[in-house]
Amino acid sequence: MEAQDGSAENPQLGLIDNDGLTEDGDSTDTTEPAKETDMQDGTEADSTYAESGDSAEGELTPEEQAQKTQEDKIEQLSPQDPKMYLTTYYVEVPVGTTLDKLSYVKDIQDDTQSRSDLFRVIQIDGNVNTNVPGTYELTYYVVDNSGNSSNGAVLTIVVK
Repeated sequence: MEAQDGSAENPQLGLIDNDGLTEDGDSTDTTEPAKETDMQDGTEADSTYAESGDSAEGELTPEEQAQKTQEDKIEQLSPQDPKMYLTTYYVEVPVGTTLDKLSYVKDIQDDTQSRSDLFRVIQIDGNVNTNVPGTYELTYYVVDNSGNSSNGAVLTIVVK
């Protein structure tokens, strides 16, 4: 599924729900947008999972917190390090969903290598069992030809 040869370079693939509908009857596209990203489905982030149940002013939703954490990591990189960006850093999916891991890669930037070259060598650490409810993490990264490693972009996946 990671297709290290770059054959899955279309980041517009998204999630595929095997049943065609989520448990509550909504459409199959269950990705939730992170702030400041253009998501393919245009859905709004769900703030019902903030610690207090409702997101009060000053509190971040899980989606917002994940986005902020990853942006902070990218800012700390050296200029020669590749930079890995995901379309979102937090997503909730229904049990049984087929997950296209590469569809979450938004962009990879480097000072010497092209995006397409780096896309072919993306590494993804971690596993997700979408048949078992729980919280999973995938860590995306690349190493360029000079041996510089990108940020480890972490995607948190909650299977419900």
